[in-house]
Amino acid sequence: MSDSPFTMRDPRALIQGLLQGRRPVRECPVTMLGPSRVGKTSLLVSMYQQFQTVGGESDLQLIPDDAAKIELNDKLDELRGLVSGPIPGVGLTQTDEPRRFHFGLGRVGSPPAIDLSFHDFPGAFVYHAQKDLAVRKAQLHELKEMVQSSSVSLLAVDAPAIMESGGRYHEVINRPERVTEIVRDAYSNGGGEPRLLIISPVKCEKYVRTSELQAQLYAGVESAYGKLLEFLRSEAVRKRVAIVFAPVQTVGSLSFSHFARSPDGTPEHRFKWTDEADTGYRPQDGDQPLRYLVRFLLAREYERARGNNSTTIGSLVNRWRDFWGMDDELRTAARHYAAGCKTGNGFKILQGIELLSLG
Repeated sequence: MSDSPFTMRDPRALIQGLLQGRRPVRECPVTMLGPSRVGKTSLLVSMYQQFQTVGGESDLQLIPDDAAKIELNDKLDELRGLVSGPIPGVGLTQTDEPRRFHFGLGRVGSPPAIDLSFHDFPGAFVYHAQKDLAVRKAQLHELKEMVQSSSVSLLAVDAPAIMESGGRYHEVINRPERVTEIVRDAYSNGGGEPRLLIISPVKCEKYVRTSELQAQLYAGVESAYGKLLEFLRSEAVRKRVAIVFAPVQTVGSLSFSHFARSPDGTPEHRFKWTDEADTGYRPQDGDQPLRYLVRFLLAREYERARGNNSTTIGSLVNRWRDFWGMDDELRTAARHYAAGCKTGNGFKILQGIELLSLG
């Protein structure tokens, strides 16, 4: 693989666009990673919803294709339904099949320049509920290949499973050993191209209210994913993988209350109102993973641009590749949006600051 975070989505559309004088749209695949019911889809919905609120400040637009728009709006209605009654709901319906959500990213009023394709896998691909060995192997292989081909992955982490009862339910809910195995295999076999891993605790409203609680949440996640972070911080990996810690309040008005037991014995979350006077859908910081994603893509663009100033054959290749990149106006808009990345109040760049540098 090259060091570009982009892939070519449709060769026929590329040729047609070139003949019509249009810049080609590049696909940037992003993997949503995590087991069942940790909150991957809720995280994606929160990102989409909050971009509609804050994205316009930077002259950027994020437009889902028709299929993504229908499904995300359905999920958004589900999330709003959790907080529409007198008793908080439990969560979204589970994902049964792999899904791809396409978003066109570009300047307001202009055709999209980048196709952000978010791949949302059923949690069974992480923890194999299937008894058939061949099916389990095929699912795991498909997920590892997607993580390997994605320059950006978002790891959704169930915060209460780590923070409550001494982390009693962390293993059964977050499946950290399986997640570590998937990331280790994908990143060990995926070449040396730069990557971004965003670790996003969700259902975290209870744990981000004060700076002390934010520090406890980070310490809890760091300990709970110790083996994963040990691999990512190893000599062979750390220089090519940036890690961002970005907690997201996917509902905002609900806080974790306690775990209950389902009929089959598995733990189920129960929530309470954060503020009984404000029970609406109030997601917080859902824009942050997307801001860091845009910052990473922009940093890769600047890195290539810095290689375009020489007269070597490599620079000539870079100049051709620059045709595939962001134009100056889009770079300016993306830089403005990326400037909103938080690095305090519970947010951290754990490593790879040079891979996110816009200087």
